[in-house]
Amino acid sequence: MKYIAIPMAITVFKPDKERFKEFQLRNLYQDMIYSIIERMHQDYFKIKTEMILKE
Repeated sequence: MKYIAIPMAITVFKPDKERFKEFQLRNLYQDMIYSIIERMHQDYFKIKTEMILKE
């Protein structure tokens, strides 16, 4: 389930990076969004690797 949900979550967060450019505290929010997306990418590839190794 996570293998499918993580790419969808990444897709949802990417437009948020652009929306936060208008905020006063944009640097804080953009850094946080970038960090979340990076963690999701790492989790996704970890799950993908585990699935490949189980085959």
